[in-house]
Amino acid sequence: MTMANIGTESKAARAADAEDAMCQRVFNWLCHEIYVFDAATFHFVKANRAAQRNIGYCMGELHDLAPWDLKPDIPKSAFRDLAKPLLAGDRALVNFATTHKRRDGSLYPVEVDLQLMAHQGPPVFVANVRDTSASRLVEEHRSKLALVAEKACNAVAIADAEGRIEWVNEAYERLTGYTLAEVQGRTPGSFLHGPGTDRVVVARIKQELMAGHEAHAELLNYHKSGRQYWAELRIQPIRGADGTVERYVAMQADVTARKCAEDSVVALSRSLAEEKERYELAVRGSADGLWDWDLQTNRVYCSPRFCELLGYGADEFSDKPEWFEALVHPEDRAGAAAIVAGHLRQQTPYDLQHRLRHKDGSYKWFRARGQALWDASDTPIRMAGSISDISDLKRAEQSAKQLAETDLVTGLLNRRGFQGRLAASLEFARRAGSGVALMVLDLDNFKSINDMLGHPAGDALLREVANRLRGSVRDGDMVARLGGDEFVVIVADVNGRPAIENLVRRIVSSLAEPFTLAGREVHSGASIGIAVYPESTANAEDLLRQADLALYQAKRVGRGVHCYYEQELDARMRAWHSLEADLRKAFSRGEFEVYYQPLVNLRRFEISGVEALVRWRHPERGIIAPSEFIPIAEETGLIIPLGEWVLCQACAQAAAWPEPMKIAVNLSPLQFKQSGLVEVIAGALGVSGLAASRLELEITETVLLNENERNLSILHQLRELGVRIVLDDFGTGYSSLSYLQSFPFDKIKIDHAFIKNITSNKDSLKIVRAIVMLARSLGMTTTAEGVESREQLEAVQCEGCDEIQGYFVSAPRAARDIADLRLAKVDADRATRSRRVIRQMQKVS
Repeated sequence: MTMANIGTESKAARAADAEDAMCQRVFNWLCHEIYVFDAATFHFVKANRAAQRNIGYCMGELHDLAPWDLKPDIPKSAFRDLAKPLLAGDRALVNFATTHKRRDGSLYPVEVDLQLMAHQGPPVFVANVRDTSASRLVEEHRSKLALVAEKACNAVAIADAEGRIEWVNEAYERLTGYTLAEVQGRTPGSFLHGPGTDRVVVARIKQELMAGHEAHAELLNYHKSGRQYWAELRIQPIRGADGTVERYVAMQADVTARKCAEDSVVALSRSLAEEKERYELAVRGSADGLWDWDLQTNRVYCSPRFCELLGYGADEFSDKPEWFEALVHPEDRAGAAAIVAGHLRQQTPYDLQHRLRHKDGSYKWFRARGQALWDASDTPIRMAGSISDISDLKRAEQSAKQLAETDLVTGLLNRRGFQGRLAASLEFARRAGSGVALMVLDLDNFKSINDMLGHPAGDALLREVANRLRGSVRDGDMVARLGGDEFVVIVADVNGRPAIENLVRRIVSSLAEPFTLAGREVHSGASIGIAVYPESTANAEDLLRQADLALYQAKRVGRGVHCYYEQELDARMRAWHSLEADLRKAFSRGEFEVYYQPLVNLRRFEISGVEALVRWRHPERGIIAPSEFIPIAEETGLIIPLGEWVLCQACAQAAAWPEPMKIAVNLSPLQFKQSGLVEVIAGALGVSGLAASRLELEITETVLLNENERNLSILHQLRELGVRIVLDDFGTGYSSLSYLQSFPFDKIKIDHAFIKNITSNKDSLKIVRAIVMLARSLGMTTTAEGVESREQLEAVQCEGCDEIQGYFVSAPRAARDIADLRLAKVDADRATRSRRVIRQMQKVS
């Protein structure tokens, strides 16, 4: 062995050691727990640092333990049963929830993904363990917040930007006498205000709200029974991410008793002596905790109720103002002092909200109101008032705010909550120099599942998708539902696409698992569009738009695909809009043409009919392929007038050709949504004079997938006209065989995907053979689409297809060329070769 060889082997060994070291670092760097245990003995062989830290055992101790030693709720036999599908090769992954027991005996909930790996050496199990304690706490917290809003003692209402009520709590119903159903969609003034309501105060409230400010007022309202009551009202505008007001949260409290007391104080103050002023002023300020500040002696009197609200006995309270000031929350002191000073200068009323420290050290929210007295020289000599505990009101406000940002179906953030979180995430990323990825997900088959199983099942699917997304993302990431079947994920603190790809794989894998809805197993999945900062814009609105563009591209590629935003998508979208604008003008310019592709009868080897295919001759771009403009026409609804035009043109042209040549016309699923489709087709036949038996209408399985019952009714009405109904692209949809039971089609067109490989793929040949036999048993004829070679022709002829269509026979042609097109009879030599090829294919299959 040469020194060069030795050096090469040494370098390779060092590289391998470096790679092993890197893998070990990554293994230990991962924040969730990973355990590796022997597939034969089930003893642990390796655990990362997160696992050892969280479970409390070192690796040396884990060597003597097995998984069931850490899972008190799963005995040894049960755990082995869980692993059996992996050992048998029936499943690649087993997911289950359990509880882990730490070395100190404490328990915590986890979710486990268990896999079997056998790359080099003996097989081992790898358990990926996620601590689910946080997600459970979040769900419990959300439920508590909703309960606080519903059960708060203050009346709470949420209204839209126009002031129409969307939701009220039980306290609101008790206070006003009206139920949610009675007030929903109405403005409060339309049912609460009456002759005694102060219109000036109402106008001031509206003025403050129109200016975008919070409104405070006391107003005389009318109960449903007609009884009057005084309400202390506070209305808080809730703004969206763009700064506009989206909702209002209104809090009401019945202060009738206090208002009556205040009125009494005002009346009594005119006749009572100075010794009663303290009581009169305090009552006017509030009926809760009363206080009186003698500015001449600089002593403060606090009522027993005042002391009680803060957890003190009367003998524990000092009469020094400085002691009272120390109870105010540090963040509120400057504002409170300014309001006191302004009131003593007779500039502002004394009415504020601040936090006071309770004896137990906690802070509570209070509303403080008061009134000063001045002597003849305008020197303040006394100030008295009250404090009211508004902690419940504050909690209700916060709860209402969170409810306004929560999707009611899934419990996720809604669009408004998402917009605020995305803007905050981008701002943090700018300061920290990190990245943010925004994923927009659109569920596959959602509308079909919703239509088929009903809206309750659709809502259940949305909730389960939300749960799976929560379980897929990392701590710190955020999931929201924008509406319909559209979800978003904000992935914070990302550094490069590998981390994003890992998350995408988890999401796709999670959503690929079947869902059980209304007792049925369904499959969904999702298409995903991704935009990444700082690769893309730092503007939240633009980032969402870019993710939407990426989602649109993913959906064009196919189901279950994810795409990243790239600048060329903007150019592609501009081109799409430009083509859409030209498409709208194409009708008036007469740029559409109808071409016809022959269908050949394989028994007589002659043209039995043609399929009408639309072509667009653009004045600048020339012939534009249908694959470019048909999707635009479908999305914009232009397919409906375009389809009707093609139908009329095809019927008129076919009427000029000799019988019995048939004409086939495609119907879009959107055409079935228009009213009067049967009348449109009957009109085209009537105007052209074409016999209904010569018209074939081709539909895809999508027509029956959407609004099945209605569309079946339309198909039966068309059959009664005498036209033939053809199922196109058979075998590529969701459940083709079920559609053959639901409607007696005249013909099945075998999709070109099966014809393409029929001479080289035994499975394709068997599928074609099965379709032909099935159609024949149901009394239907068959057409093989996309025949492009002699070998394919001979194969489908051997399997018994009735007709063929494809470029081997003819490309689509203008109408003037069809009259001259004739299919030559097959000579004896060709027929002999065909039979030889067919016999060979039969032997292979």
